[in-house]
Formats: sequence, C-alpha cells, structure tokens
Amino acid sequence: MTEFMRVEELLATVKDGDEHGWETEFRILRETHGHRNRELASSILRTGIREPLLIGDDGRLWDGHHRLYAAYWMGYTHVPVKYARPVGDAS
Repeated sequence: MTEFMRVEELLATVKDGDEHGWETEFRILRETHGHRNRELASSILRTGIREPLLIGDDGRLWDGHHRLYAAYWMGYTHVPVKYARPVGDAS
C-alpha cells in the first residue's frame, strides 16, 4: 500500500543505502548524475512521482534515491512511499 511521508521525516528516520548520510548521498547524486536528475525533475513536474520510494524492513531506502533527491531539490514536502515486507509476510 502506498502512503505519503514528509520529506523531512524520511530524511531524519530512513537511512540512505550506504548509510553515509543524506548530505553525502545527495552530493554524490548531484555530482555524478546531474543530467539524469534534471530529466527526472522535468518528468516529475509533468506527471508527479509515479513510482513510490521503497523503504526496506531494515530502515534503509532500497529504491528511489534519485526521486527523493529530485523531490527535495524541487521543494516537495511529501513523497509517496511503500514499505517492504519481510520475506514470508503475506499481509
């Protein structure tokens, strides 16, 4: 089920994949994926964030780093998220 989460809350409570911190994560994305980030921001402006960010059961962001960076950079206050279920959890 997709929910919406405040960007500030996500940055404060969910770890980036490598756990080196969001400031470093965003710097790396900015420096190494500038063109992709601009294309993504343009797409988000046209159609919104179509695919929710995936938060793992280990408290890390598993998928959606670029979408989160674009949303943060563009001043979005909320992003769609889904939570991964542990293997074997059918609920």
